Amino acid sequence: MADKDDTTSKPKLDASDLKARLGLTRARVAPPAPPAKKPAEPEAPAPVAAPAKPTQESIEEARQRAADAMAEAGPALEDFSVVGHEKTPLPAALPTGPQVEYVSVGADATYPGKDRARRTMMIVLAVAVGVVAYLLGGMMSGASLQNEIRDSYIREAQEKQGLFEANKETIAAIVNIKEKLREASQKIREVTQDPKADPATLQPTFDALIPEMATFVKTKAYIDPDTVMGKTMYNGELMRDVVDLAVRTVLLNTAVSDGLDEIRSLLRMSAPPAQTTRSLLVEQGEREVDGLGVLPVAVGMWIKDSGAPQAVEMVEGGTGRVIGKEWQLKVLVTDEDEPRQVATSAVMQLDLEQIYKERAEFAKKLSYERLAEIVDKLDKIATGVRPEKVLERVNEWASKKL
Repeated sequence: MADKDDTTSKPKLDASDLKARLGLTRARVAPPAPPAKKPAEPEAPAPVAAPAKPTQESIEEARQRAADAMAEAGPALEDFSVVGHEKTPLPAALPTGPQVEYVSVGADATYPGKDRARRTMMIVLAVAVGVVAYLLGGMMSGASLQNEIRDSYIREAQEKQGLFEANKETIAAIVNIKEKLREASQKIREVTQDPKADPATLQPTFDALIPEMATFVKTKAYIDPDTVMGKTMYNGELMRDVVDLAVRTVLLNTAVSDGLDEIRSLLRMSAPPAQTTRSLLVEQGEREVDGLGVLPVAVGMWIKDSGAPQAVEMVEGGTGRVIGKEWQLKVLVTDEDEPRQVATSAVMQLDLEQIYKERAEFAKKLSYERLAEIVDKLDKIATGVRPEKVLERVNEWASKKL
């Protein structure tokens, strides 16, 4: 009967208390039960039904719910007890979190993302190799192009060197005429700057210069620009100087030729003729003079040509008798086509040497002034022709190694 009272006096367990005791949920502190009233008469206890046996699924479900509730609520107050809790919780799985895996790095190591990293590394490596190859290719192609250009410059210079070697006599003639013109121009400048100097003193200078100019023109001492240029040109700066030299040699040769013709003409004008005497046929004529009437005068006519004098027998007209001899000659008078037979006494010889001399002196003065201008002009043109400078540059390029 006492057992029955104890059983009936204890509070009944509900499902939440049972779960708490099993460790499924945190147990809530139940309020103290009111004191039980003693029944007047004990009654027979009702038969207690046996609790239903939980299944595996319900246990798993209860554990999952308990775990969720514990994770949400945090540790219970009684978990911090010094002596521990009288209720021993059931074993539960540890909470899951970030997992750290340790792998050994080696030739055969495998780790997550290895293939992706390897592909990325291969792509970067391929791009780097491509960039390097492109840059090296550009550098190599640029260097190859520069070498080809340099070789073409050297071959072109060697070709022009051979051309100048073939024209070395022409170049020597150009250098020689430059020197002669420079010397003549210096002497002419000294005379023209002295107001008291006689221009006739330049006669030896011109006498020495004219044969040099004639030889220069006769030998055609110039370089043909078309031959120098050829079909193609590579080194523009060098070929500019080479072609310029060729053109200047042509201009110099032309200027010397024109100057030589003018100098010769001026010298012929200023030189006295070889024959300073002239023949004049004198005849008796008449001239009407105002206030005096008609007066006998001598009329002279220039003789262009004459024959040798001869002794001619004089015959009397009626009898045919020879009465003597007379010196006669045939002459051709200016503006007449038929010669005349005249006595030598009718031919007058005029000495014009003094007249020619005065005329020659005046002509020389004018000629020398003009000759000085011509030589000075030629000297300036020749100064611009500098074959030694161009040859130096050509030889510099031609001496380089391919």
